[in-house]
Amino acid sequence: MQPQWLPWPCGLLDFLDSYRVALLLSTCLALLAVDFAVFPRRFSKTEGFGYSVMDLGAGSFVFSNALVYGGLKMGRDGPGPALWRQLSPALPLLVMGAVRLVSLKRLGYPEVHSEYGVHWNFFFTLATMPVLLVC
Repeated sequence: MQPQWLPWPCGLLDFLDSYRVALLLSTCLALLAVDFAVFPRRFSKTEGFGYSVMDLGAGSFVFSNALVYGGLKMGRDGPGPALWRQLSPALPLLVMGAVRLVSLKRLGYPEVHSEYGVHWNFFFTLATMPVLLVC
């Protein structure tokens, strides 16, 4: 039986689950391997122009989050309750983004400011997805 809030058939959810698992596993592997000399530099993030595997991975996270959070429809109560319902999955990402920001600043770890700027990181980008899909 399919839940009422899903705009697509349940068979598609199996594909989406497999896609997200493969995305998470390949991302974890790439993040661990990029610090070693064996990992080809052409797969890391691009600086000036073009795109790489890491850039496609970041876009793939945004795409998969849009698919998942886009399925949560706005309720009959209007945008207010739907906004609070969408904020609950974003809170852990906001906490992780804040912890990353504070820890990098306190430890003096070198950051690439051309990537996300001084205070932004990818956790904040992912946290905005559920909220922006409701608005």
